[in-house]
Amino acid sequence: MGEKIRLTLFAMLLVCLAIIIQSTLFTLFSIGGIHPDIALIILVFVSYRKGHMTGQITGFFAGFIEDIISLSPLGFHSLVKTFIGFLYGYIQGRIVIDMIVIPILFVTVATIIKILSAWIMSLIFSIPEVHISFFHLNTLIEILYNAFLAPFIFALLNRFKSFRAGEKEII
Repeated sequence: MGEKIRLTLFAMLLVCLAIIIQSTLFTLFSIGGIHPDIALIILVFVSYRKGHMTGQITGFFAGFIEDIISLSPLGFHSLVKTFIGFLYGYIQGRIVIDMIVIPILFVTVATIIKILSAWIMSLIFSIPEVHISFFHLNTLIEILYNAFLAPFIFALLNRFKSFRAGEKEII
């Protein structure tokens, strides 16, 4: 099995574990019913480090798992996470990454993209099961939660040999 396939499968396993942990254990640490999206943070990291194809596959898988365990229509989260995986994979190697600022910026933008695109899709397709309000305190809580955890998760994932930084990155 090729290195790229093994890495993609490993990333898919990581996001699956993250989704299970965030939907069970992290509900204990929720603020106003909102908990961090660890799978999104992992997706942003993996996509940026390993490119758009790995990002898209990992994003689709993460979204599909979320679709299965949530009440949203099948494909709703898959589309959003696949787009985010592509976007951050596309900018691979084009931005110098540091330990704190860029992970916070990347994850903040990814969270805003996730919430905004989910909000737009729920409006376009009149999905009553999805109650998303872009202009709500819960949105700010999720953005801050994810941004706070991003440098820690990026540092943890950077310890894996297969995710180590390339020559252009500073981490």
